[in-house]
Amino acid sequence: MIDDEMEPMADHLDRGVRNQERLNKDALAHVRREAERQAERLGRPTGYCLFCEADCPGRFCDPECGALWQREKDAMRRNGES
Repeated sequence: MIDDEMEPMADHLDRGVRNQERLNKDALAHVRREAERQAERLGRPTGYCLFCEADCPGRFCDPECGALWQREKDAMRRNGES
């Protein structure tokens, strides 16, 4: 068995590159899963704000509408509504 101190520098670098590639792949998979969960929870963008129904390219016309929508949904969940 080769001692880590005896390994050539390229082996250390190769191992570091492989580890970084694995970390990047795992991080990207996490971001994709989160985006899928959000899409399932919010639905696909429809062209209008889910809260105030104004025309917009995303789900909400501004961050305030998004926060108000979330607060309303949280209250409904606490009250046992769907």
